[in-house]
Amino acid sequence: MTAFGDELRALRRNREIQQKDAARALAMSPSQLSKLETGKKLPSEAAVRRAEAYYETKSGHLRNLLGPVGLPGHGLVPQGLLSGPQHFVGRDEIRTRLVNRLRSGRPGVISVGGLGGIGKSALVNTVWTDVAKDYPHGAVVLDLHGHAENNSEWTTGGALASLLALLVGAERLPIDRDGQVNLLRTLLSDRRMFLVIDNVRHVDQVRDLLPGDSGSAVVVISRTRLTALTDAEHIDLKPLEPGAAQELFGRITRVNQEDERYVNEILEHCGGLPLVIQAVAASHHTGSWDLAELLDLLRKAQLAALDDDRWISALTVSLDLLKPDEREFLTLLSLHPSSRMDRNTVVALSGAAPNDANRLTTRLFNSYLVDRYPGGAVELHDVVRAHLVEQWKPQLDATVRDKAIARLLDHVAGTVARADALLEPDRCRPEVPESTIDFTDAAGALRWLRDSWSTVTALAELAADSGHPQRCVDLARLMRGFFGRDKMIEQWIALHRRALAAAQGAADDRATASTLTNLGMALLEGGRPEEAAECHARAAELFTALDDRLGATDARSSLAWVRIYQGESEAALAGLAEAAASYLANGRTRNLMISLRGMSLAAAALNRTAEALDHATRAVELSTTPRDEVLAVNGLAWVHFRAAHHAESERLYRWAAALAAREEEHAERARALNGLGNVAAAQGKHAEAQHWWSEADNGPVALNIRVVGELSYRRTAA
Repeated sequence: MTAFGDELRALRRNREIQQKDAARALAMSPSQLSKLETGKKLPSEAAVRRAEAYYETKSGHLRNLLGPVGLPGHGLVPQGLLSGPQHFVGRDEIRTRLVNRLRSGRPGVISVGGLGGIGKSALVNTVWTDVAKDYPHGAVVLDLHGHAENNSEWTTGGALASLLALLVGAERLPIDRDGQVNLLRTLLSDRRMFLVIDNVRHVDQVRDLLPGDSGSAVVVISRTRLTALTDAEHIDLKPLEPGAAQELFGRITRVNQEDERYVNEILEHCGGLPLVIQAVAASHHTGSWDLAELLDLLRKAQLAALDDDRWISALTVSLDLLKPDEREFLTLLSLHPSSRMDRNTVVALSGAAPNDANRLTTRLFNSYLVDRYPGGAVELHDVVRAHLVEQWKPQLDATVRDKAIARLLDHVAGTVARADALLEPDRCRPEVPESTIDFTDAAGALRWLRDSWSTVTALAELAADSGHPQRCVDLARLMRGFFGRDKMIEQWIALHRRALAAAQGAADDRATASTLTNLGMALLEGGRPEEAAECHARAAELFTALDDRLGATDARSSLAWVRIYQGESEAALAGLAEAAASYLANGRTRNLMISLRGMSLAAAALNRTAEALDHATRAVELSTTPRDEVLAVNGLAWVHFRAAHHAESERLYRWAAALAAREEEHAERARALNGLGNVAAAQGKHAEAQHWWSEADNGPVALNIRVVGELSYRRTAA
């Protein structure tokens, strides 16, 4: 092709003809003639004939210099795309966006990327059915095997030659690369063709296949983010929305009304991946598995049991291309019980330096194997994580795995301890490693706990199951304050039962005793005083046997609290007074304050108002944190209410409600609002009472009538 251009330029210069004059004679622009002379453009048959006539050369002289190259206009209309997939759902916004781009005069390059099995090819095939009539020269699909199993990826040169051979025939290709590139761009510029380049692993594979400024479109499909394609429009496919996932599932298999309850959770485990949804739905449709069995498999991450190679291959072809350090890093991330984790957790779990962790995360993000969020949070797709747990985790070196879990547990224990210390600085906590996370304030710590409690609970389970019983006990103990604050009683009980089993399994009497004390508190808050009393009695026995006087005092103090709700106020008052004396002697001011609150409740139940007020007032005076203050003020308001001191009771409840609102103490605010309603009801202000009670009921926390005196009174007054 360059030989043709050189000769064309030589003929013009030998005759001393200006380029603009020659261009006019050849019925083209000077720019077009310049491209022919420099080999940047392929001439048409008519242009060759005009040039031979103009320069009076022998017939065929210029044509023969082109060599075995086809010329535009040979009439081939290749068809590489079939009709759209049978089951295509969702993606309406992206589909419209692509169609509009492809129907424009200069569609250019479009990059479609995403995790294997997410529906990239299905989207492109579907869009082709929408725009086929806009591409009269047809469509071509070129698979570069960049992610295919058992196939080496194509080189750029091989892909270019293959594409040109399809378009013009192998015998008509230019020998040199530049000639081939120019030929392709010429073909695409003179046509409106739809070129799909699939399974692209890196940008270098496609640089010579791009159309330049033409009416042809090139759609690049990859499981790698091709960010170096700076002029392309990038489409990153996300998992299907729940509604679309349900539609796809329903198109493949019918579900009777009785089994509908399984579908939502099944689809959650499918993670919005169309290929996995189709595999699961097909397994049910063919009768291989019922929905309950499928759900059980998905819960256990046993997706391979479906025996559907399509989705397995879609994942493994990406995973198998990882380097050893990327493979280990990703497998370690799968040890976390949650798919999403913050940057500090990634560093702790992987054991990598922060910069190395960022580098590895970026590689995995660019391979669509993890998602990355502002602030450094990382999330594994549920199906990727399930595959790693099932296939890769068993291959992980046991020592590497155990060290990773130990680092993770140390990190989360330190983080929970720091959060709890900001909320209740005077609480006694277990000794755990310091955390790298530094919360800005108590409000930030509380937000983190509300966002992370389920993950912390799962990590406590992991600790128990992986040979770290003490960390399970530590996490349960550290979460006690938060669970009590937000009245998450069932979660509190469940976690401490797990910790109790871990402590007993390790034959650790001290951990068993402390966990029994905390479990007893949870059971009492849940309105189960008999079970609570049993826990505290057992704890007291163990602490006594261990000669742990302070632990035994705590257990007996907690048992005395239970007696209040069992109607044994005299016994409660005596037990709490004994504990208070011990706390005073040992300088345990916060524990003394808690005992005084209990003593005021017991004395009030015995109608010893002066004594109750004295204890409650001292409890308020000894409070050093907002939480302790609001608890004590509510207690003092309750004693005044029982004594019919309505004005003072209302003042104190308003104080408690305002303080609780400021500190996001939802339970104590609800208690104070109920108290205000009770005060209004006792004064015959029934509309006002209903207002306060309604506001209390609209809060995010439900109180237990068995342990909240304000609720008991309200029931009788309402």
